[in-house]
Parts: sequence; structure tokens; C-alpha cells
Amino acid sequence: MFPFLQFFEIISRYHIECMKKQTFNDGVEGGVPYWAKKVLTFEEACEYTGLSKSYLYKLTAKREVPHFKPRAKMLYFNRDELEVWMQRGRVTTNEEMELTANASVRRTVQG
Repeated sequence: MFPFLQFFEIISRYHIECMKKQTFNDGVEGGVPYWAKKVLTFEEACEYTGLSKSYLYKLTAKREVPHFKPRAKMLYFNRDELEVWMQRGRVTTNEEMELTANASVRRTVQG
């Protein structure tokens, strides 16, 4: 075996062993990191978003965050939908506002 391939195989095995040893606090439960899962449990969604349990419960009760409730008390979240939800309400930078204003002035002067 070529030294590079042998090195790659050793690194791959080491990485797999490290992934097996990680805990839920490292974003892994049952061997699958929550950032690699499509559907998250309530606890994983709290960790993923950085929101407290009480605040996420409040948002679900008000229907302000996208979620699924297939059984009475079980809450699930689509990771992609959470990402879109977290990126709502983007704040325009000063540079972007200045570019928009300059473009508007140019249109007014030319028009």
C-alpha cells in the first residue's frame, strides 16, 4: 500500500472512533450528529438554535416556529426549516443602504 493511502486509512479509522465517542453535548446522539440529521427532536432543536427549552416551547405554542407534532406531546423540527426561520429578519448593512440610496438618486437624476 502507498504511504499516502495508508495514512488516509489510519486517519479515517481515527475519525470514526472519535465520532463514536462523542456525546450529545458535542451535537451527537446515537452516533449521528444533529447537524447531519434532517429531523430534530425538541432537545436537539434547542441545542441547534441555542434557544432555551421554555422559549422554544413558547414559540411552538404561538405557532411562530415551524414544527411537527405527530403525537400528543412529541415535537419535531425540520433542520432546513429551522435554518430558514433563524435567518429571517435580516438587517441591512450601512454599505447596502448606501448603495441602494445611490442607485435611487441616479435613477431620479436620469429619469
